Amino acid sequence: MKPVQLQNFFGVSLDFNLKYLDIVHEMLAWLVWAHPQQAETDFILEALELSVASLPNAELLELKEEHGGGKTRALSREKLGYLELARWQRGLRFESWNAEHHARLWKVVCWLNEPKPNLPGDFIELEDALFAFQSGAATRDDLLYMFMGPQDIGRRYSRGFGYLSQYSVRKPHVQQMTEMEKFPILKEIVDTCRERILEVECRRGELPTAATDPAMSIRSVPGMKNLFRMLVALGDGDFARGYVYGQNRSGVFSHLIRNSYPIEGDTPEGFAEQASFHKISE
Repeated sequence: MKPVQLQNFFGVSLDFNLKYLDIVHEMLAWLVWAHPQQAETDFILEALELSVASLPNAELLELKEEHGGGKTRALSREKLGYLELARWQRGLRFESWNAEHHARLWKVVCWLNEPKPNLPGDFIELEDALFAFQSGAATRDDLLYMFMGPQDIGRRYSRGFGYLSQYSVRKPHVQQMTEMEKFPILKEIVDTCRERILEVECRRGELPTAATDPAMSIRSVPGMKNLFRMLVALGDGDFARGYVYGQNRSGVFSHLIRNSYPIEGDTPEGFAEQASFHKISE
């Protein structure tokens, strides 16, 4: 957007064409860090709520075509500057945020995401939902929706079921481990998603199901019990080797089986017993 448009929207008169913008930004960030102000979180959230309330309805609902097909929201992110500021300040001074603050932010991003039913929206970040869940503003179903809800898989450059892929790894990175310790609900959500996906896919025929696309984002399947569920479901199908793409039955189960691993209590003897019971040959 042009500077004059932003000034009119926010009701301020500022020079957006500063020299040494990066240096000015870093200096201001340091000043904010060094000099916390009383009720600054309330001030930022009030500014966010007012700026979002000022958005014309037509802008909230407008869609634009994307390269590679599909539609996305045309709403200018520049008009959501206070949203990014709120998230930045939350990370900088988390102790100043209480349950009410998390709930207020959650209400705003939920409204932005879907001011009208069935509109596409990606204004919610996972941390918004997790903090809102801890505060009692978001529900377990909200988190499940973020992991398993409709995804723009057909779009070019789409991340697919990104959260499911990111948090279903067998050995999380340090940052992921920290987040999972901070938010224990993450493991519960991943386990629930994985179990539901296996339940649906293990009953499928040749045609894909609603669980097929998220199944391809799962990066670990723990336990011998799950392994034999998948082997039985694969039946006489062949294993797909190399990179698997698409929704065919053999490819999906090959991907899942390839990402299975033993857990404590799984033994070679138990494996042999299960293989014999299910009549699975070498």
